[in-house]
Amino acid sequence: KRQDSDWSKVSFVPPPGGVISSQLQPPIVEHQTYTTRKLTQPKNGTYVFDFGYNFSGWLELSVKGTRGVTVVLEHAELLQDNDSGLIDASNLRTAQAMDTYTLKGDPMGEVYQPRFTYHGFRFAQMTGFPGIPTPETLIGHHVYSDVQSTGSIYFNVPLLQRIQSNIIRTQTSNLMSVPTDCPQRDERLGWTADAQLSAEEAIHNFDMGGFYNHWMLLMLDNQGPNGSITDTVPFVRWGSRPGDPAWASAYNLITWWVYKYYGDVGIIQKHYESIKRWINFLTLQSQETGLENLYCYYGDWVTPPPTQPCNCSLVASFYYLYDVYLFSKMAYVIGRLDDYKTYLNLFESLTFDFNDAFLNKDHYDNGVQTTYVLPLFLEIEPSWARDTLISGLLNNISASGYHLNTGIHGTKYLNLVLSDIGRTDVALRLTTQVTYPSWAYEFYQTREADATTVWENWNANLIFFPIMNSRNHPAFGSVGYWFYRNLAGITQHPDSSGYRYSIIAPPDANVLLSSLLTDTFASVATPYGPILSSRWYRSGGVRCVEAMNDTVVELSCDTQGGVITSIDFASYGQPFGSCQSGYNVNPRCHFDARKIIENACVGKVKCSFDVNTDALGAPGPFCDLNANFSRFSLYLTATCSAQPTYSLSVVIPVNTMSDVHVNKLAYANPTIRAYGTIIWANGTYIPGSQGIFTAKDIGSEVVFNVGSGTYNFVVSGTNSLMPLLETKAGSTLTVGCPVGQIITFIKTAEFGTHDIFDTHACRETGSCRHVIERLCLRKNYCVVPATESTFGSSHCLEKHFSKTLRVQVYCS
Repeated sequence: KRQDSDWSKVSFVPPPGGVISSQLQPPIVEHQTYTTRKLTQPKNGTYVFDFGYNFSGWLELSVKGTRGVTVVLEHAELLQDNDSGLIDASNLRTAQAMDTYTLKGDPMGEVYQPRFTYHGFRFAQMTGFPGIPTPETLIGHHVYSDVQSTGSIYFNVPLLQRIQSNIIRTQTSNLMSVPTDCPQRDERLGWTADAQLSAEEAIHNFDMGGFYNHWMLLMLDNQGPNGSITDTVPFVRWGSRPGDPAWASAYNLITWWVYKYYGDVGIIQKHYESIKRWINFLTLQSQETGLENLYCYYGDWVTPPPTQPCNCSLVASFYYLYDVYLFSKMAYVIGRLDDYKTYLNLFESLTFDFNDAFLNKDHYDNGVQTTYVLPLFLEIEPSWARDTLISGLLNNISASGYHLNTGIHGTKYLNLVLSDIGRTDVALRLTTQVTYPSWAYEFYQTREADATTVWENWNANLIFFPIMNSRNHPAFGSVGYWFYRNLAGITQHPDSSGYRYSIIAPPDANVLLSSLLTDTFASVATPYGPILSSRWYRSGGVRCVEAMNDTVVELSCDTQGGVITSIDFASYGQPFGSCQSGYNVNPRCHFDARKIIENACVGKVKCSFDVNTDALGAPGPFCDLNANFSRFSLYLTATCSAQPTYSLSVVIPVNTMSDVHVNKLAYANPTIRAYGTIIWANGTYIPGSQGIFTAKDIGSEVVFNVGSGTYNFVVSGTNSLMPLLETKAGSTLTVGCPVGQIITFIKTAEFGTHDIFDTHACRETGSCRHVIERLCLRKNYCVVPATESTFGSSHCLEKHFSKTLRVQVYCS
């Protein structure tokens, strides 16, 4: 028995350093599993497992064998480009990405999961396995921080839905206690630009409050004595101090967004003085060099070749001004009114300095899209130059074939600016491109078809320099925020936080009346209630459908009594294209599926059919499907008998309010109903519906101010069908409506109609329709040149096909 004298006396030691707090960030856990999609044996004893998706996590190995046998598992995103069937780990740099397991010889079998590491991969290469593996031998576990899904979004356009799913998989693969740049190579660090660019997307899809609160504390820990922030947080191995302003501004931006979207004033109060020190550091740097030479390292990173990147200092200066502007708003929020005035005055002064440094009469710097977008987003351009700059941006986009030419920073703000200037239709056209550079190029191009995550480089498949070529990088996923903000139309009043005063503003009639996007639904969780949601749906009129092989298409014309009156175009097995960007038919690789689908659908409210060669026929014998064509894609356009009707359904959380923008759908005198009751007719608000307080006509929309609750608004009107017009190539066609009416949608649009072969029709309806929609919608009349310069060169065989333009429109 120990005596009291045997015990040592209590020793006094220094307490733990820093500030003790509860754990803010969620733990890293397994979220889902992936089974083997394909198992191959490229050489004796070597097996390659394809899990179908690129993701972060680890493998679960099931094995039975002799004690001492070692199984080696190697991970990679790619297969070698030499048809060997082996993995290509060249873009992992020095990362081994290898797990080894030595069997203990359990006669019942054994299961191994390496729980203290993770990899980024789609393919696993296994050697040393005792026996012959099956697809069940390996299971992939997708692992990331336990952020809960709080947002969802749906489009009737498969291409957009595919981009969204790739964004989600990329984002989750890069949430590992800190927001990482990539999950696979020898880096996997908290690069601040990747994090801030994708933050608003992440906040709309997941509960990121605790995650970002934790990371902002790491920012605070990494801040230098002079106020500087580093490129990577935590600051290890990579990046610089001070960080590039376009990177290190993540401290200011994410702090503001956590307040803005979650209503968390505490995060501003906690980091206010530290952010102030960061901004004062930038102010000192700019005073020493001027904005035109403000320090920077990276600029608009990974601008797609051959576009030349803009001035690095322009990008850095944009973020400096953005930081100052948001900091003035932070000061106002927490009542620091002296700081509010000081930094607002600084921002206004800097706008003059920015324009002096970079504005060249009608464009900024070298005139690439990013140079227009960044100042237009902050609205710092001189008032006299705004219209010229907007025209310059739109002309640049048109000259680029409606493709973007932006790096990671310009891409974040490009679509937001286009929507802000009323050109969501142009942004949608950019976003649904399938050729380089575009998001869909990553899963339509041929060398690495079927990408399931967002790439680091727009041209990753063409780069044979693997040192910086991740296939799982979140920066270009920033477009996901635009999906919620402008396609679904969910945003909030400038003075609101936590969506207490929301704004529901779906796209304008240029989008609503087009044949592409007819149905969008989105919801986000808010601090005030379980859900804030918006769903808009356009029935009747013309719609476009696209589908891949081995799927089932359900074509629903109208939920309110209309029927399918015609299939204007249907092509199966053709080049890359989309409903929005258009598609051209090559008769060497095309089967006209129009009559088959007409037999299945015309005269019906709803129909369904299989997309395969048994149902629709085989494409032509000269197709090179591996090189040029999109694996038996089907595109069709259909016309409905019913007049276009627009429905907008919203759910507004408890203790909040909203301004709901209801589009008139280009009707001259629309009727608007709420749950069957007329609330707007003959240009006048009819009060009395519960929860709807006021209504205001703002031109193309009626804005209803509403309280919490569920609402369904339906817009209807009357259109008149104009006669079918036709002209030969080389001339022009004037398409118009009676005085006082405008073109509301395009019923028929064909260029290059067939003369002889019904089985080899060459109606370039896809590209033609969208050209005419852009030229004519919402105008009293338009003049359409029937030329290849208008619609693009034809793939039609000249000896069999004429060049005829046919157009028919509806007016209201």
